[in-house]
Amino acid sequence: LFKFEVFSALASFRQSSLIRAATVPELELADQEYLRQNMPKRRIKILERILELSGENLRVRKDLADLLARELQIEKACVHYDALIDHERRSGHENAAMELCRRLLALSPKHGKAHEQLAAMYAQKGQKGEAFIHYRELFEMMREQNRSQDARIAGLCALDCDPTRMDLRNNLIEL
Repeated sequence: LFKFEVFSALASFRQSSLIRAATVPELELADQEYLRQNMPKRRIKILERILELSGENLRVRKDLADLLARELQIEKACVHYDALIDHERRSGHENAAMELCRRLLALSPKHGKAHEQLAAMYAQKGQKGEAFIHYRELFEMMREQNRSQDARIAGLCALDCDPTRMDLRNNLIEL
Protein backbone atom coordinates (compact mmCIF):
# COMPACT_ATOMS: atom_id res chain seq x y z
CA LEU A 1 0.00 0.00 0.00
CA PHE A 2 1.05 3.53 -0.63
CA LYS A 3 1.54 5.85 2.30
CA PHE A 4 -1.53 7.94 1.42
CA GLU A 5 -3.68 4.79 1.27
CA VAL A 6 -2.65 3.84 4.80
CA PHE A 7 -3.38 7.34 6.08
CA SER A 8 -6.71 7.34 4.28
CA ALA A 9 -7.66 4.01 5.85
CA LEU A 10 -6.67 5.23 9.31
CA ALA A 11 -8.64 8.44 8.83
CA SER A 12 -11.74 6.47 7.87
CA PHE A 13 -11.35 4.24 10.95
CA ARG A 14 -11.09 7.33 13.10
CA GLN A 15 -14.19 8.82 11.54
CA SER A 16 -16.15 5.63 12.00
CA SER A 17 -15.13 5.60 15.70
CA LEU A 18 -13.30 2.30 15.45
CA ILE A 19 -10.26 4.09 16.82
CA ARG A 20 -10.75 6.49 19.70
CA ALA A 21 -8.63 8.06 22.38
CA ALA A 22 -8.43 6.17 25.64
CA THR A 23 -10.32 7.56 28.61
CA VAL A 24 -8.70 8.31 31.94
CA PRO A 25 -10.18 5.18 33.62
CA GLU A 26 -8.85 3.04 30.77
CA LEU A 27 -5.44 4.66 31.09
CA GLU A 28 -5.47 4.02 34.83
CA LEU A 29 -6.17 0.34 34.17
CA ALA A 30 -3.28 0.28 31.70
CA ASP A 31 -1.06 1.93 34.31
CA GLN A 32 -1.89 -0.80 36.83
CA GLU A 33 -1.19 -3.48 34.25
CA TYR A 34 2.17 -1.94 33.30
CA LEU A 35 3.02 -1.62 36.99
CA ARG A 36 2.23 -5.32 37.47
CA GLN A 37 4.33 -6.25 34.44
CA ASN A 38 7.20 -3.97 35.50
CA MET A 39 7.19 -1.89 32.32
CA PRO A 40 8.37 1.55 33.51
CA LYS A 41 8.81 3.21 30.11
CA ARG A 42 5.24 2.43 29.10
CA ARG A 43 4.01 3.52 32.52
CA ILE A 44 5.73 6.88 32.06
CA LYS A 45 3.85 7.44 28.80
CA ILE A 46 0.55 6.40 30.37
CA LEU A 47 1.03 8.64 33.42
CA GLU A 48 1.98 11.61 31.22
CA ARG A 49 -1.19 11.04 29.17
CA ILE A 50 -3.34 10.82 32.32
CA LEU A 51 -1.90 14.14 33.52
CA GLU A 52 -2.55 15.69 30.14
CA LEU A 53 -6.18 14.55 30.11
CA SER A 54 -7.18 14.94 33.75
CA GLY A 55 -5.40 18.16 34.65
CA GLU A 56 -3.66 18.45 37.99
CA ASN A 57 -3.68 15.05 39.67
CA LEU A 58 -1.21 15.01 42.55
CA ARG A 59 -1.11 11.24 42.97
CA VAL A 60 -0.35 10.73 39.31
CA ARG A 61 2.23 13.54 39.29
CA LYS A 62 3.98 12.06 42.33
CA ASP A 63 3.97 8.55 40.82
CA LEU A 64 5.33 10.00 37.59
CA ALA A 65 8.07 12.01 39.35
CA ASP A 66 9.16 8.98 41.39
CA LEU A 67 9.15 6.74 38.32
CA LEU A 68 11.14 9.25 36.27
CA ALA A 69 13.66 9.52 39.09
CA ARG A 70 14.04 5.72 39.21
CA GLU A 71 14.51 5.67 35.45
CA LEU A 72 17.18 8.40 35.78
CA GLN A 73 15.21 10.95 33.77
CA ILE A 74 16.31 13.56 36.28
CA GLU A 75 15.31 16.75 34.45
CA LYS A 76 11.78 15.54 33.84
CA ALA A 77 11.49 14.31 37.42
CA CYS A 78 12.63 17.73 38.68
CA VAL A 79 9.86 19.47 36.71
CA HIS A 80 7.23 17.30 38.39
CA TYR A 81 8.79 17.60 41.85
CA ASP A 82 8.82 21.39 41.40
CA ALA A 83 5.10 21.36 40.66
CA LEU A 84 4.43 19.16 43.69
CA ILE A 85 6.51 21.43 45.94
CA ASP A 86 4.66 24.52 44.73
CA HIS A 87 1.31 22.84 45.39
CA GLU A 88 2.29 21.70 48.88
CA ARG A 89 3.54 25.17 49.78
CA ARG A 90 0.36 26.84 48.47
CA SER A 91 -1.69 24.35 50.49
CA GLY A 92 0.26 25.17 53.66
CA HIS A 93 1.89 21.73 53.92
CA GLU A 94 5.41 22.94 54.66
CA ASN A 95 6.69 19.60 55.99
CA ALA A 96 5.58 17.76 52.84
CA ALA A 97 7.13 20.50 50.69
CA MET A 98 10.39 20.25 52.64
CA GLU A 99 10.49 16.48 52.15
CA LEU A 100 9.95 16.90 48.42
CA CYS A 101 12.73 19.52 48.30
CA ARG A 102 15.09 17.11 50.02
CA ARG A 103 14.12 14.37 47.56
CA LEU A 104 14.68 16.71 44.63
CA LEU A 105 18.08 17.78 45.99
CA ALA A 106 19.08 14.14 46.40
CA LEU A 107 18.45 13.75 42.65
CA SER A 108 19.85 17.08 41.55
CA PRO A 109 22.14 18.66 44.18
CA LYS A 110 22.56 21.86 42.12
CA HIS A 111 18.84 22.60 41.78
CA GLY A 112 18.75 26.27 42.74
CA LYS A 113 15.01 26.66 43.22
CA ALA A 114 14.90 23.72 45.64
CA HIS A 115 17.79 25.16 47.70
CA GLU A 116 16.04 28.53 47.78
CA GLN A 117 12.68 27.11 48.81
CA LEU A 118 14.13 24.77 51.41
CA ALA A 119 16.25 27.56 52.88
CA ALA A 120 13.24 29.86 53.11
CA MET A 121 11.16 27.19 54.84
CA TYR A 122 13.96 26.41 57.31
CA ALA A 123 14.39 30.12 58.05
CA GLN A 124 10.64 30.50 58.57
CA LYS A 125 10.71 27.62 61.06
CA GLY A 126 13.64 29.21 62.91
CA GLN A 127 16.16 26.56 61.85
CA LYS A 128 18.81 29.11 60.92
CA GLY A 129 21.68 26.63 60.66
CA GLU A 130 19.90 24.53 58.05
CA ALA A 131 18.73 27.64 56.22
CA PHE A 132 22.30 28.94 56.15
CA ILE A 133 23.57 25.75 54.50
CA HIS A 134 21.10 26.04 51.62
CA TYR A 135 21.49 29.80 51.18
CA ARG A 136 25.26 29.32 51.12
CA GLU A 137 24.95 26.60 48.47
CA LEU A 138 22.68 28.86 46.44
CA PHE A 139 25.18 31.72 46.82
CA GLU A 140 28.00 29.53 45.49
CA MET A 141 25.91 28.29 42.55
CA MET A 142 24.86 31.80 41.54
CA ARG A 143 28.43 33.06 41.84
CA GLU A 144 29.71 30.20 39.63
CA GLN A 145 27.08 31.13 37.03
CA ASN A 146 28.14 34.81 37.14
CA ARG A 147 24.71 35.81 38.39
CA SER A 148 26.06 38.37 40.82
CA GLN A 149 22.73 39.98 41.73
CA ASP A 150 21.16 36.62 42.62
CA ALA A 151 24.35 35.58 44.42
CA ARG A 152 24.27 38.80 46.44
CA ILE A 153 20.66 38.17 47.50
CA ALA A 154 21.43 34.56 48.52
CA GLY A 155 24.54 35.71 50.39
CA LEU A 156 22.62 38.36 52.30
CA CYS A 157 19.95 35.80 53.24
CA ALA A 158 22.71 33.45 54.44
CA LEU A 159 24.21 36.26 56.54
CA ASP A 160 20.78 36.93 58.06
CA CYS A 161 20.86 33.32 59.26
CA ASP A 162 24.45 33.47 60.55
CA PRO A 163 25.88 36.99 60.78
CA THR A 164 29.16 35.72 62.29
CA ARG A 165 30.40 34.19 59.02
CA MET A 166 33.21 36.52 58.00
CA ASP A 167 34.21 34.34 55.05
CA LEU A 168 30.80 34.86 53.48
CA ARG A 169 30.89 38.57 54.28
CA ASN A 170 34.27 38.83 52.51
CA ASN A 171 32.93 36.89 49.50
CA LEU A 172 30.04 39.32 49.29
CA ILE A 173 32.41 42.29 49.37
CA GLU A 174 34.46 40.76 46.55
CA LEU A 175 31.30 40.24 44.52
